[in-house]
Amino acid sequence: LAQVPAGLPCDSYGETMSFMIYGESVHKDGENEKLTTAVRGGDALSTKVSWVAAAVANFAIQYNIGAANIAVPIMKSHMDLVVGNSAEQDFPEPLWAHYTLFGVAFAGTIAGMLVMGYVGDVVGTPTALCATNGLVIAGALGCAMAGFGRPELVYSSLVVFRFVVGFGAGGIYPLSAVSAADSVDTEAMTESEIARTVGAAFFWQTPGSLSPYLVALAVLQIPQFEDQTSFQFRAIFALGVVPAAFVLLTTLASVQSGAEAPVRRVTRPTGVTPEHFKLLVGTGGTWLIYDVAFFGFVVFLPSVLQELFRDQSLTQTCCQTIALCALSCVGIVLSIALVERLSTPLLSVIGFGLQTAAFVAVGAVASSDAPNATVLLGCLALLMVSLTFGPALTTFVIPTIVFPADVRSTYHGFSAACGKVGALIGALLFPVVNDVAGTPAVMYVLALVSCMGGVLSVVTLGIAPLVHKLPAVPQYGAVPID
Repeated sequence: LAQVPAGLPCDSYGETMSFMIYGESVHKDGENEKLTTAVRGGDALSTKVSWVAAAVANFAIQYNIGAANIAVPIMKSHMDLVVGNSAEQDFPEPLWAHYTLFGVAFAGTIAGMLVMGYVGDVVGTPTALCATNGLVIAGALGCAMAGFGRPELVYSSLVVFRFVVGFGAGGIYPLSAVSAADSVDTEAMTESEIARTVGAAFFWQTPGSLSPYLVALAVLQIPQFEDQTSFQFRAIFALGVVPAAFVLLTTLASVQSGAEAPVRRVTRPTGVTPEHFKLLVGTGGTWLIYDVAFFGFVVFLPSVLQELFRDQSLTQTCCQTIALCALSCVGIVLSIALVERLSTPLLSVIGFGLQTAAFVAVGAVASSDAPNATVLLGCLALLMVSLTFGPALTTFVIPTIVFPADVRSTYHGFSAACGKVGALIGALLFPVVNDVAGTPAVMYVLALVSCMGGVLSVVTLGIAPLVHKLPAVPQYGAVPID
């Protein structure tokens, strides 16, 4: 029985050998033979294709998750006008759908992160990435073709297929991060180099979150015709197929061109070491708190704008949302630039502090009897920048730095699932608090939440640069291949 550290050359362990190392098949026959990765499938994806697939996958995540944020307001409108009376709306939303439509997508996302993150470590990132994108395609098509007829039937179909979309998009989260990390040698790179590489792929979530509003703005300009609203919201959902299909076809082509013969794999353990647990509290806890704040505001941004700027059309709401979401690019770009100079944990703490201040500012301005529209939009712009600065990037990147490659996809999926638990809390918390106490109260609650995120980040992750200090899970062993 040979015990060889994963990822090391085999020259000092004999001239010819073949065995399983932490889920990797190693065949040594001469100095030029390389490791063949069976679990992660790293050799099947070239560096460039792996990173591009990760970037487009990140775009697909946010487009498909965010499509309902503008599609539902369109469904509840009539001829581009926001209609308060449900009897005049083209697709009046049932009360049960109001409280479940967004939540069910997040529930699917949580399940997808946990399940597909583990699957990625077992069958390989490319195979799992194909499966998750296939689910996104099926869910997006299902939403686009959601029952024709009574509104109750349409919303019932949407609830089912939004769960499918959420499950697929949730699985993409850890797999796209690992795919970006697998495109480089993470063991030989510094923290800032890894953060910049993975962060550059993560950046494409920002255009992804912006795109549904651009599509909505385009379809809202179509001349009026019968069943116009039905076409508009279905077109928004249907276009989510495009980026997911690109990732699916690209990944399939890469796997087929570089596939290796199947090998027997080591059964994966389920235990968590104390070192892993402490870092999981930090990565999962900060992601949870960040998503409470982010989704508690952004998911309902059109509703917030309609509440703060009354008597405006959906086109005006789309334009305002596009302008505010475009500012999120500023936060992400600043984060990627500063990660060269600051540690990722310190960047996280600074970001939580800026969010706290921005939420307080918006709450103070919105609480006045007659808020100045220019001042309020300026505060909202600062809030959007702060929400995409710091933890927006670090929560996605840190798990790829601190966890070993053997379980990186699983633990990243767990951390991301914690984040979507926070997103679910934010999505459910916002309408309740908003109905009871109004938008200013929501801003103050989210300011407190952001402050808690900064404290947890300091306690669990510190502010010093991160290092690859965790060994592979000790239960993994090397077993001979017959």
